[in-house]
Amino acid sequence: MIETTTSADGTTVAFERAGHGEPILMLGGARDSRASAAGLAHLLAPYFTVFTIDRREHSDGSTPPIEREVEDVAAVLRVAGGEAHLYGHSSGAELALAAAASGLSIVRLAVFDPPHGEATADGLAQVDAPTLVIASAPVPEVPHATTHVVDSIADSTIAVVLEEFFG
Repeated sequence: MIETTTSADGTTVAFERAGHGEPILMLGGARDSRASAAGLAHLLAPYFTVFTIDRREHSDGSTPPIEREVEDVAAVLRVAGGEAHLYGHSSGAELALAAAASGLSIVRLAVFDPPHGEATADGLAQVDAPTLVIASAPVPEVPHATTHVVDSIADSTIAVVLEEFFG
């Protein structure tokens, strides 16, 4: 069932909630909807209350300011009880890192293939949640963006998944 909450600037944020346990918020890439994470959400639902979130519209090709999207995450976090685990993929990983760096109450953070953008360039040292950084790579070489994130966050661990396992 689709639920909504309101962000600080009045934007409606849609999300779905499933499962039982500690809350985990899931952020997909820029063009992903909450449905994009349905498979992973289904696997996590026996252990967590999973919140899959629709990100702000990117339909015109523009990228909303990361600060507004962090406010969207904060709005869903309030619905989840004020504290949660956070997972992001691709630009959702960048958003998750920015949200954690902003001081939101994140228990643990997992980011999959974070890009190296402005949101991850500054503030990573402010992330105090234990962080798992997952990289997919065509060969056993870790992308620079991933090593930058790992090197910048004090309590971080890296995992590399070779792309050949996705085929």
